[in-house]
Amino acid sequence: MPYGIHEVCVQTESAAGLSDLCCLSFLNSDCSRASVGDRVWRDDNANGIQDPNEPGISSTQVLLYDGQTKKYIRSVLTDISGNFKFDSLVSGYYYLKFITPGNLISTSSFKGNNSSLDSDLENVLEQAVRPCFIWHPGNKNGCRCGFFNIHP
Repeated sequence: MPYGIHEVCVQTESAAGLSDLCCLSFLNSDCSRASVGDRVWRDDNANGIQDPNEPGISSTQVLLYDGQTKKYIRSVLTDISGNFKFDSLVSGYYYLKFITPGNLISTSSFKGNNSSLDSDLENVLEQAVRPCFIWHPGNKNGCRCGFFNIHP
């Protein structure tokens, strides 16, 4: 069975008829430790894509949560170039929350044809969040996040 999240559903039959469907999700993993991270940048032209001269945003707080229980795990601050990374994560579901810096708002997500240069944020209840599934150290878990100034 390949690594990842799988779901098994069961329905029983009796003289009374069919039961409700009962489903259980499970993770098949080799238990390798992995990481997630990338860059928070200022999207000066608000196009949702990291352009060559757009600077990183330092000291942005990035929070890591368990995607199943919704419990807070830990946080990091972006470095001077806007880079961040959470190391030594067990395979599983996580989501990241970004504390929006200053007068900035999150830019458009999933723009262009190069997924390594676009912003990956989803605005949920006016919060900048990104769901992540981390299952193996080699699957290039990245999350790029762009913000632009609402009052340039």
